[in-house]
Amino acid sequence: AKRLEECRLHQGTWDLLEWCAARGLRQSLLSATEQGQLEDAVADFGLTELFEHVIGQSNCHAVGKAERARELVSSLDVDPEQVVLVGDTVHDAHVAERVGVVCVLVEGGHQHREKLDSAGVEVLDGLPVAGIPLGVNGVAPNTGLKPLTAKARGIKKQESDMADYSND
Repeated sequence: AKRLEECRLHQGTWDLLEWCAARGLRQSLLSATEQGQLEDAVADFGLTELFEHVIGQSNCHAVGKAERARELVSSLDVDPEQVVLVGDTVHDAHVAERVGVVCVLVEGGHQHREKLDSAGVEVLDGLPVAGIPLGVNGVAPNTGLKPLTAKARGIKKQESDMADYSND
């Protein structure tokens, strides 16, 4: 809980979330943080009204994050290719791949840039401050992002959701 209390929003987070909400883009939050702590943090940052779903974990190891993501995407009643998972770990890219959604990683979170680059998806230096570079159907109009399959990236699917999750 202490680490969560020390968390700060990345520069541009509030503006980006409001920009998306103002355009009717549906937003959900999926995290490895314990559900109660996550809900408290979202409320403390004043973000509750910006998310349709806030989904944390019932265990501290994030086991089952891919399954929680599958459940979330299924509940949205949209084509998975219209969903963008924004994350900060290689594990997030693997979750997105398993669920069949586009993934964009943002530097400045749990893992170093070099590790993020190994995921084979677009890695942003930070969140955009003005406008949003993400589109639907796997194409981001301002960045040329496209979904990459495991085959295209040359990455084997991992047996375990936690196979490449580390904080190094």
